Amino acid sequence: MSWRLIPWILRGLVLAVVLAFLHYYLPQGNVVRITGTEVKRMDVGTGELPQGGEAPGLTRDVRFINAVTETGATRVYRNEDTGWGWPPYFKFDSADVTAQAQDLSKRDTWVLVEHYGWRIRPLSMFPNAVDLTEVEAGYSYFPWAAVVVLVLIVLAIAGIYVAVLRLIQSLHIEERIASGEERIEGVRARLHRQMVEWRARLRDLRRP
Repeated sequence: MSWRLIPWILRGLVLAVVLAFLHYYLPQGNVVRITGTEVKRMDVGTGELPQGGEAPGLTRDVRFINAVTETGATRVYRNEDTGWGWPPYFKFDSADVTAQAQDLSKRDTWVLVEHYGWRIRPLSMFPNAVDLTEVEAGYSYFPWAAVVVLVLIVLAIAGIYVAVLRLIQSLHIEERIASGEERIEGVRARLHRQMVEWRARLRDLRRP
C-alpha cells in the first residue's frame, strides 16, 4: 500500500465517525402501529437486561414502546428523558409519552415516532422515542428537523472558517505593516546619518 493513501484513509475514517455521530443523534422518524408499552429493569453500566443467574447490580427502570411497521417489522423504542444534558432534546415528559402510547395502542392507529439512536440487538441498544404524532395511513416522513440542524451546522462551520481566514489575513497585514514601519525607520536612520555626514563635511569646508 502506498503511503500516499494513508492521509486519505484517515480522512475517510474521520468523515465516517462524523457521519455516524450525526446519524445517531439527529432526529429520525418511523410510521408504525403501537402494540403496547412496558417497563423493564436494566443494568445501569451496560444497559443490558439482567439475567436470572447474575448477581444483582445497579439497575434502573426503563420504559419501552413496542410497535409494528406497515411491512410487519417490529420496532422497540426506549422512552427516557434527556433532561438538560446530551443530546439536547430537552425531553422531560417520558411518563406522558407512555400514557399517549398506551392510548394510541388501544385505537389501532398509525403513529409517527420521532426518535434518535440505533437498534443494536447484541448490545441491547434501543432508539429513544422523543415524540409521538398520530398520522394517516400511508404518511410519508421527511426529516425536516435533521435537515435544518445540518444546515445550521454547515453555516456555523462556514462562519468559523471565514472568521479564521480573516484573522489570518489581519495577522499578515499587521506583519506587513510592522515590516513596512521597520523599513521606513531604516530609511530615516540612513537619511539621518547621511545628513550628519554632509553637515560635517560642510563644516570642514568652511574652516580656513
